[in-house]
Amino acid sequence: MTWQSPIPAATRGVATAMLAWRERLSAERYGIRQRVEPAGVRGGATTHRGNFALHLVGTWRADGASGTFLLRGVMCPTQDRMYLLDGWLYAPGERGQEYMVQLESILNSFRCGSANR
Repeated sequence: MTWQSPIPAATRGVATAMLAWRERLSAERYGIRQRVEPAGVRGGATTHRGNFALHLVGTWRADGASGTFLLRGVMCPTQDRMYLLDGWLYAPGERGQEYMVQLESILNSFRCGSANR
């Protein structure tokens, strides 16, 4: 999880910016750049605890490995921040559905700093 301020003024192009942000962070924090093929990403606008959010699901690839990611951009107007929540899975040889449900539960537990919900 990370954040930026201010919240983007328009939603156009935010999903593409979120994917680029995620790719930069993966190189900095995970030690490998998890590349995403934007054509395979699905999702869109939603709400998260009453706040506008963008929720994206796709596949990442890095150095012969691949996995699934959940990416959520949550707009928190009381803080003038957009939070980027990134959950990703690498489970070779395993059925990952149960893990994806767990990752989504973790993302769903996020609250804006001053939120009452």
